Amino acid sequence: MTTSLPPDLHQWVTRHVTGMDTAAVTDASWPRGDSRVWRVRADLGEVFVKLYPSTEKYEREVKGCEHAARALADTEAPHLLASDPGRPAVVLSGLPGRVLRGLPLEQAEEQHVHRLAGNLLRRWHDAPEPITDLEHQRIMASVTAQADEAAMILDRLGDQLSPAEQDLVRDAASDLPGLAQALPLAYRHGDYSPRNWLWNPEPAPGHHGLIDFEESAPGLAVEDLVWLCGAAWPSRPDLRDAFLAGYGRPLSSTEQRALVLLTARLGVSYLNTGLAKTDAVLIDRGRTVVGHMICAPPLTCPPRALRLRPGPGAFPPTTTSGDARDTCPREQPPPALTVLRETRRRGQRARGPARQKPPAWTSTSTTYARS
Repeated sequence: MTTSLPPDLHQWVTRHVTGMDTAAVTDASWPRGDSRVWRVRADLGEVFVKLYPSTEKYEREVKGCEHAARALADTEAPHLLASDPGRPAVVLSGLPGRVLRGLPLEQAEEQHVHRLAGNLLRRWHDAPEPITDLEHQRIMASVTAQADEAAMILDRLGDQLSPAEQDLVRDAASDLPGLAQALPLAYRHGDYSPRNWLWNPEPAPGHHGLIDFEESAPGLAVEDLVWLCGAAWPSRPDLRDAFLAGYGRPLSSTEQRALVLLTARLGVSYLNTGLAKTDAVLIDRGRTVVGHMICAPPLTCPPRALRLRPGPGAFPPTTTSGDARDTCPREQPPPALTVLRETRRRGQRARGPARQKPPAWTSTSTTYARS
């Protein structure tokens, strides 16, 4: 829908974008987002104007653009054309393609896009960024806060969780801080999901891009996979295989375990909020995610033949993972976690029966759409 920029913002943009007097402006904001985004079609093409609710989000967007310029190809991420920390606002260049979320793609094309997305994220993670001692402390404190939240929710929900759900949430509460010490750190995108991926199928083999850096920051590299692990991969193991093929390396057992527990923490947080607000959507989303994590199969790197490589062709074939009912043994914690786990559990043993080993994990077929 055609709209207009706020007058003071319009005046600022005019100093950086020619032809604003005749430009077509449309609101491109997400319905539930805090930031405001406008698409501006002016004399020299399309740009985006973004207004942030906080200086922190503005600074992360600017830093993310700088990181993208070092990590990605020229047309894979927007360029920062203008910025003003006082507003705080930016002007970003447009990219070819449309947001992937909701596009009606054939299976082979969708697999191809997820393979490209895995490859892009690997390059994003591999581009070095200095992580200060203070940032490292913040990262570890964030993981501890997630573990503490899981413990709090376990206390609050109690028998509203099944025994298997209680075991999983208890593991998140006790194991995440120790696991985090052994996990690779990287500059995270922070919201790596199809709503921030752009896809243009022409010319073949297509073009994939990445937008929205206001959640980017140093952190655990595996955190960028949490949304995919909880929302996309349980019902689409073929997309999991394609993505990991593009990423180009298997996740270690520690990374896999941390990913399951981080995703379970997110799911039980949805559930807790949904129950508190009597929100059926959040309740269903939370139970779905936690259920998937109880049944999560191991994340292995697909065969070399499936990994991303340059060459002609529209959509290289990707096999699915076969029978979705892959089984895996329950992960055993690294030895370094034993003392920490027992220490954190001393105060939890009275809250429920001792853990029992669950049956072999099986993956299910329900997913949810992000809102």
